[in-house]
Amino acid sequence: PKKKKWFRLKEATPFIFAGIWRPWDGIRGPKTKPVEGGHKLFAFITTEPNAIVGAIHPKAQPVILTREYWRSWLTDPWDKVKGYVLPSPDADMEKPSDAPR
Repeated sequence: PKKKKWFRLKEATPFIFAGIWRPWDGIRGPKTKPVEGGHKLFAFITTEPNAIVGAIHPKAQPVILTREYWRSWLTDPWDKVKGYVLPSPDADMEKPSDAPR
C-alpha cells in the first residue's frame, strides 16, 4: 500500500494552496440526493512538481503561496497573479516525511 507523505516548507512557514472558485448552476451531489440550483465550485491550481515533490508525485504539485502573496492572489487581476503559478523552489521545502497518523 502507498504511504502518505507529509510535505512542508522549511521553518514551518505558513502557506495556502492557490485555488479558484466560480458560481455554477446545475445538478450536483449523489444520484440518491441530487441538489439542483446554484453551487460554488472550487479547484486547486497545480503546476509541474519541483524535485522534492516530483520524487513522490511526478505529475503535479499544488501551487503554494506564502503569506507575502495571499492577499494579491485573492484581490489582484489574473495578469499579475498568473506569475505565481510556479513550482515551489526546492530550497524552500523540507524533504517529505511519513504523514502523521
